[in-house]
Amino acid sequence: MKASFIGAGRVAHAFSAYIKEFGVVVGIYDKSHIYADYQARTPNKQRLDAIFASSDIVFITTPDDTIREVVEMITAAGVDTADTVAAHMSGSLGSDELRLLSCDGIFSLHPMMSILGQPIDFSKVYFTLEGSGDEAMITDMLRRIGANYSRIESSSKALYHAASCFCANYSVALLDISRRLFEDIGIGEEDTWSILMPLMRQMLSNVEQNGSRKALTGPVSRGDAGTVRKHLAALDMRHSEIAEVYRFMGKETAKFARQSGIIDDAKADAVMDALDN
Repeated sequence: MKASFIGAGRVAHAFSAYIKEFGVVVGIYDKSHIYADYQARTPNKQRLDAIFASSDIVFITTPDDTIREVVEMITAAGVDTADTVAAHMSGSLGSDELRLLSCDGIFSLHPMMSILGQPIDFSKVYFTLEGSGDEAMITDMLRRIGANYSRIESSSKALYHAASCFCANYSVALLDISRRLFEDIGIGEEDTWSILMPLMRQMLSNVEQNGSRKALTGPVSRGDAGTVRKHLAALDMRHSEIAEVYRFMGKETAKFARQSGIIDDAKADAVMDALDN
């Protein structure tokens, strides 16, 4: 199997390095390969023809906002893309970005993983696959590397990506709010992470072992409206903008705790009242 990557960023390097270990022949091509003149956006048709002619799968792994531009360039150049499967690895965009290519199949294949340049064991990464056409080449590659995946619809891509942002991106911002509060009471950053990391690891372990409905701890999980009021009094006095985040997250947590049967209606109402005042 031959997989080529048009775009030489972190995703291309990390994923290509991994699949190469499983016998996939890999080629990575950056803008100096696919354009004869990048400034003028003149395509290197000879090179592009060779990439598609020699590949079973062509991944377009340029930044999200340039995927369609690259596809339009390939199409306008008259590159023969037949007998090839094309895919991109964007979390937010659907396979429709590739619709101009006359391939046997067009897909979005997204690994649910933050990729910062480090080696990654993709057999432990969950993928989502979306698209149309002959998917045998991609699913065979996923089986070969031992990766789990689910198929999703194109219409679900935005919600799917939003869900991953809540988990991977917004949780970092919430952690930084904790860091700022610790800083305010005189605890340095190194000590902050020593405090928070064991707490986060235990929470993640609890969720992994028992699911979110059995992992919730803290004052809302006990219906402790008095503690919630104390938190808000302190935050309103010194960090009013963070107090608004606390109120929003507190209400979402109280709804979750009520719906999951963690607290009864009376305790949930008491917490909601504390959050509203």
